[in-house]
Amino acid sequence: MRWSQNPVTNKGTNTESNTHGRGLSRCLASYRKDGPDTCFNICARCLETDGQRLPPGIRTPSVPRGRTEGTGCDPVLPAPYQASGVSCAILADHLPFLRQGRPPLEKSMDKETGSPLSGLLLVERDNRVDTAKKGGLLMRHSILFALVLVISALSVSEADADSCPASNILGSGIISNICWSCIFPLKVAGITIFGSSISDGGTDGNGFSLSSKPKVPSDAADDVVCICTDGALPTVGVPVGMWVPTELYETTLIPGCSSVLGGLEIGVSDPLYLGTSGDPTSDLEQQSFNHIHSYSYPLVMMMELFTKCSNSYSDIDLLYMSELDPLWNDPVVAMYGNPMSVFGSSIIAQAACAADAITSSFGEPIDDLFWCGGTWSSTMAPYTGYEHAQGPVQFSQSSAQKLLAMNAARGISYRYVGNDALCSPKYSPMLKRSHYRWQVAWPRAEGARNHGSGESPLRWAQGRVIPGVADLPIYLRWSWTDCCATALGE
Repeated sequence: MRWSQNPVTNKGTNTESNTHGRGLSRCLASYRKDGPDTCFNICARCLETDGQRLPPGIRTPSVPRGRTEGTGCDPVLPAPYQASGVSCAILADHLPFLRQGRPPLEKSMDKETGSPLSGLLLVERDNRVDTAKKGGLLMRHSILFALVLVISALSVSEADADSCPASNILGSGIISNICWSCIFPLKVAGITIFGSSISDGGTDGNGFSLSSKPKVPSDAADDVVCICTDGALPTVGVPVGMWVPTELYETTLIPGCSSVLGGLEIGVSDPLYLGTSGDPTSDLEQQSFNHIHSYSYPLVMMMELFTKCSNSYSDIDLLYMSELDPLWNDPVVAMYGNPMSVFGSSIIAQAACAADAITSSFGEPIDDLFWCGGTWSSTMAPYTGYEHAQGPVQFSQSSAQKLLAMNAARGISYRYVGNDALCSPKYSPMLKRSHYRWQVAWPRAEGARNHGSGESPLRWAQGRVIPGVADLPIYLRWSWTDCCATALGE
């Protein structure tokens, strides 16, 4: 039977009969059952029985935030605790792994000695120095290390709490973040009566290039009168066309994170599916990966600015979450879900996208090249969360456009443009990008402009994110909508 000296209490302790060795196993069991907070509290209670206390004013991970004193765990523990592996300091060092759902300590123990493999200050088991002379210095080192440990643990906790930023898009942003002048031009009975007051290109006061102005799509409805027979009785009306805000798109690297819903984290995905910004300057293996959510956002209908055409949604709702879509994180499975992506990924198809990138730079995408992504990506195929684009703004905007194309192919998003779509929207699997425009709605909104599909980020993306706070923008999709405003009938 071997005894070891306690450098804090200066008392001998029987290392083989000490009962605190069960603390670690109880902590691991409580972690799997009740979470890491209970684990820390059990560790604190184990040491409290021996009178291990920190001076007032020092908080440990086992003390709730807001309190300034209480029982904690001294990171420089007596030898019996080291031998049994019960160390709140080591548990705190593994806090990020506990938060991510990984088993603590099991892979951090030396197989031969059983001692924790950590860079923390630990007291040797067979301490032969005069603890009466060294105890005061060791205690000061313990307090200093405890302070560093607490600051690190709190920093990790605050980083976890702030990892999903909250937006104001459902609050004051409904009014302040929207380009209301982007509704125009307005087309009635085949005649454009209100043009857009937005300048076409140019530069702003800071010298940045300006995006293109909204224009009427070339295939917009041009009939003078419309007759709809999809109801009980025929109705006669006047064709009306305009740009309307329809959906929000948010991209995130954290599964289940929703900035639109105020920073809410929805536990719908495994943490293994974390996104990454990748290394777009390297080979194709270093692509970015992100999740994306879409929400209905029919502001014109919600504010009753124009209620004659109600073919779409009438309130805000969650429409899509890529975490629940098995095709989003697997290019091979996505290929079977949309066989056309095989052609879109070919060398010939990508070579044809060079011409589309040039015209899209000025807000004029080539609709016949439906697989192209303009300047945002060489091709939109396959429809997954993997991108090889430069920077978070470009790959997040590319993902939003890719989701729109995927929903069009699946029959989820319909076409609202053209004489044949005046009475009801039509299924159109080949996305026509000229029917849609985009606006950064958060964090730094394009309050007075929007941009075309595939338009060069050099014309609209400057200063649209807040590094370290809000790195991925939320996009508002504008759709040109033709409808038959009923004048006679139901």
